[in-house]
Amino acid sequence: MARFEEEFGVKVQHPAVPDVHEMLYRLGPLNRTNEDVIHIVAINAVPRVAQFLTPLDEYLETKPIDGWPEDWPEGMINNFKIDGKQYAVPVGAGTFCLWYNQKVFEPTFRTLEP
Repeated sequence: MARFEEEFGVKVQHPAVPDVHEMLYRLGPLNRTNEDVIHIVAINAVPRVAQFLTPLDEYLETKPIDGWPEDWPEGMINNFKIDGKQYAVPVGAGTFCLWYNQKVFEPTFRTLEP
């Protein structure tokens, strides 16, 4: 990183973001926590995370969410299913983006359409 900063005359800052899944592993062994609802990223909804969560199937049957599951994209629902049980409900979708400095990359990207 130092070589990049020196070459381009910039200071790169990369703040660390706490990982909610690390926190789950610390909270998991406790008898009780304050967390009733958590937000997880779909890519991290893996079987090892399920051990810290309660399946939602019973709740979704007794107090269904409007339009669940027929109005929800199947792929989003399945992202949070582990061993046939629903452990989370998708609340949104997003895309990954590439941010770049146009002054640095303009000669390279000039011929590409946005």
